[in-house]
Amino acid sequence: MPNKIAESQRINQLEAEVERLQRTPRVTDADALKKRLLSITKKGETWSLLELARKADATPDDLEAALAALRTEGYDVSVDEGQVKRLVVAPTGQVATHTWRMKEGGWLRFGVLGDTQLGNRKARLDVLATAYEHYAKEGIDTVYHTGNLVDGFALRINAFELLEEAGISLESQAAYAAKVYPRVPGITTHFITGECHEGWWQKGIGINVGRVIEDRFRLPLSCRDMEFSEERDNYGAFKILGAACRATIKNGTCSKHGRTDLLYLGYEEADIELRTAKMSEKARGPIVRLLHPGGGTAYALSYTTQKLAESLQGGEKPSVQFVGHYHKFDYNYHREIHNCQTACLEDQTTFMRKLKLAAHVGYLIVEIFIGQDGIIERFRVEFKPFYDSAFYKRYEK
Repeated sequence: MPNKIAESQRINQLEAEVERLQRTPRVTDADALKKRLLSITKKGETWSLLELARKADATPDDLEAALAALRTEGYDVSVDEGQVKRLVVAPTGQVATHTWRMKEGGWLRFGVLGDTQLGNRKARLDVLATAYEHYAKEGIDTVYHTGNLVDGFALRINAFELLEEAGISLESQAAYAAKVYPRVPGITTHFITGECHEGWWQKGIGINVGRVIEDRFRLPLSCRDMEFSEERDNYGAFKILGAACRATIKNGTCSKHGRTDLLYLGYEEADIELRTAKMSEKARGPIVRLLHPGGGTAYALSYTTQKLAESLQGGEKPSVQFVGHYHKFDYNYHREIHNCQTACLEDQTTFMRKLKLAAHVGYLIVEIFIGQDGIIERFRVEFKPFYDSAFYKRYEK
C-alpha cells in the first residue's frame, strides 16, 4: 500500500510539472531550440524529457517537435519512454543477409569498389562509368562499396580540390553524387561510410551521414520544399514531401527523381551473410565484412590487412574482409580470412602526393564458391587497373 501511494504521488508531481512547463512562456524559435539541444546533448548523455525541457527552456511539445526535426536532418537522437539520448557516433552496420540464387557450379559473382571520392576534381568518373558498364555486361547485379562515396570537406586537406558543382556541404555533395553515380537497371550498390571524408561531418557535428546520403538519394533536394506528412519513418521522424513530386512519392522515395539502387549499410563497417538457395537452413553462410578503417598506409601493402586479421578474436572472424581507405589493391589469405584492399577511383591528389601515397585506380570482380555447409571452397578476385588521366589523353581524338 505505501508503494502505491508513493507511485501515485510521483505521477501527480510529474503531471503538475508538465502543466507548469506548458503554461510557462518558453523558447519557441525552432532553429534556436535545435541549436540549444545540440549544444546540451553533444556529450551523448541520457536525459529525461522533462529534465531536458527545463535545461532547454522549452515546453515538452516544442521539445518533441525539435527532436523530430533533428532526426529528420540526420541526427541520431532517440526518445524512448521519456528518455532522450543523442548518439554522437553512428552505429556500425548490423548483419545483413543477402540470399543468392545458385548459378552453374555454385559460384556467386559480384562487384567491389571503394573510395570514389565524388566531388573531388581528381575523382575518376570515367572509371566509375566503365566499372558499371563492365558489371552489366558480366551479368553482375550486386556491388559493394567500401566507403568514401563522397569527398567531404576539410579545409586543410581538400578545400581547393573540390568541384564547384559538388560544393562543400553534405547536402550539395549528396545531390551531386545522386546525379553522377551510374544508374544501371538491375544493379544495386550497398555502401558504408568511412571515418574520414564523409566521416568528417559525422565526427564534427554528430550527424548520421550515411543515413542522410541515402535519404537524399531517395528524396533529392529537387523534390523537397520542407513540407511534412503525418507519416513517420523508421527512426520516428516525420517524412518530408515535396509539393511538385507528391504524386510520385511512395514509401519515402520519389519515383521520378529518387534512387533506390544505392543502399546504406553502416558506419565504418558492415557484415553481410551470404546465403544460397541450396544451403542447409541450419548452416550459417560466410560473413563478408566491409571496412573503412583509419590511419595511414603501411610500409608493406599487406601489413594493414594482416594486422586487422590478427587483431580479431576467434568468434569474430569473418570469412572475407574488403578494406577501403588506403587507395591500394592487395590480396592475401591470413588467419583463414580472404583479405582484400579495394583500390580507389581517384587519381593521386595533392594531399596524397605530399604524403608520398600512391593511388591504385580500378575496381574488382569477385567470385566465391560456397558449399552447402556454408563454407567458402573457392575464391577468385579480379582487379581491373586503370592509369592516370593523362595516359588516356592520346586516345581522345
